[in-house]
Amino acid sequence: SSGINAEWPLRPGDNGCLWFIPGSHREPATLFMNRNETNTACVFVGEKNANYEEDDKYVVAEVKRGSLVLLDGDVVHKSYSNTSDKPRNAFTFHLYEGEGADWGATNWNQPTDKGTFVELY
Repeated sequence: SSGINAEWPLRPGDNGCLWFIPGSHREPATLFMNRNETNTACVFVGEKNANYEEDDKYVVAEVKRGSLVLLDGDVVHKSYSNTSDKPRNAFTFHLYEGEGADWGATNWNQPTDKGTFVELY
């Protein structure tokens, strides 16, 4: 994997915001989130495999406020709409390999004119 997602929830995770499939990082990624042609939204590109279709494979990650959640970039995960009256505030960082990494021009996470990726080492 070339990425890690780090999340620090600022509120209790009792509204079911993070769901994932245990062990899904062991399967090759087949579906990717990219920017659309007009750069106004995200779309999924690629082929769905059984992991994406079977909701019964997903488990909820109830996370306590202030906990650190680390996800391998290949872990299949999602969030459902927040139907509670509680917000879902969190600090989220996406860490990627830099030198030599193949970064697609349509990948959802891109530098902008307001800022670029920060090199950590």
